[in-house]
Amino acid sequence: MPKYVYTAINENGEKVKGFIEADSIGEFNLILKGRKEYLIKVKNTEESNIFENKFRIPKKELFVMCRQFSSMLSSGVNSVKCLEILYNQTKNRKVKIALYEVYEQLQTGKNLSEAMETLNGAFPEFMINMIKAGEMSGSLEEAIKRLAIQYEKDIKIRNKIVSSMVYPVFLLVASILSVLIMFGFVLPKIMDIIGSPEDMNIFSRSLFSIANFLKENWLVCLIVLLVLLIVFSIYAQTDKFKKDFSKFKVKAPLIGKLYVTMIAGIFTRTLSTLFLSGTTLIDAIQMAGKVINNSYIDDMLQEVINDITNGMTFSDSLIKAGIFPYNVTSMISVGEETGSLEEILAQTSDYYDMVAEDAIQKMSSIIEPIMIILFGIIVLVILAGAFVPIYTMYNNIGSI
Repeated sequence: MPKYVYTAINENGEKVKGFIEADSIGEFNLILKGRKEYLIKVKNTEESNIFENKFRIPKKELFVMCRQFSSMLSSGVNSVKCLEILYNQTKNRKVKIALYEVYEQLQTGKNLSEAMETLNGAFPEFMINMIKAGEMSGSLEEAIKRLAIQYEKDIKIRNKIVSSMVYPVFLLVASILSVLIMFGFVLPKIMDIIGSPEDMNIFSRSLFSIANFLKENWLVCLIVLLVLLIVFSIYAQTDKFKKDFSKFKVKAPLIGKLYVTMIAGIFTRTLSTLFLSGTTLIDAIQMAGKVINNSYIDDMLQEVINDITNGMTFSDSLIKAGIFPYNVTSMISVGEETGSLEEILAQTSDYYDMVAEDAIQKMSSIIEPIMIILFGIIVLVILAGAFVPIYTMYNNIGSI
């Protein structure tokens, strides 16, 4: 954490010197203000701050920020006062520091987009460009209002996905734990009762052999599992894995169709928002690719940009790329022909948001019974393999 050496005047009028450890100059100023000391000079003994670690403001915070910001601007409050109010309202410490940094930058004469840009990615590039376009066109309030709508819809879709996956994930975890308990505790106890598994059928013998192996080598298995997880986590950071996984999300059966539907909504809504703020087509496509955050689709959109640069229409280049459903490209074609591309894209995004929500709900209703059936089958198979030898043993005892 950086250390700030400073000279200040305290509330008694005395000159004081000292140092304060803080993540940034903004946090340093907050601490000094709390001490009721007035700064004369300050020196940062280190160069790093929280923004050098690529701190990102959460999307939920961005939504609240944009919603309140646009409301205050529409009431006639200036940007500096808006930031002061937002700073006093937020509870997130790092967001508070970021807002104070922007507030300080505005005091030096920078505009809002320039101030946000200096914080090393704390604010998304999409948001900065939207605000920059709003400043250039004199419609900052409208730009921030559109940002609030964008983030609200993104959060709504994400929450739908999370809520629909809670129960299936719970069933999956319960299934794994049940299998581990059966193999780790139940089957070894049964084996102690019935003795050697050599006289059992092949299925039961296999189950008990696995249980015995896990019982005797659980530490080795745990170490191997941890090593595999570490290796996978390292491999997952490579560009190759990211590109392959990005392509898998698009091409996977069932899930891929749902994913592309959600992406279509995000893509068209982002384009509509950027177009309405005066962003050029090429810049809007590049920004939409970054908002989608899928390297495979981003590469395909780069090809779209190249085709547009070579004279192809936007709709034809999208058809050639084959990323989005036919409805998207056909609606964009209509928008190009009628000169109402922004409105068409907005309507298309609303449609695909609705389709995505419906698809998520349907998929959840399908996954849940499938998970329950699989869970039941797994437990039933293990119990059958375990208790058939016990039943046979008792029959043999009864026949003696």
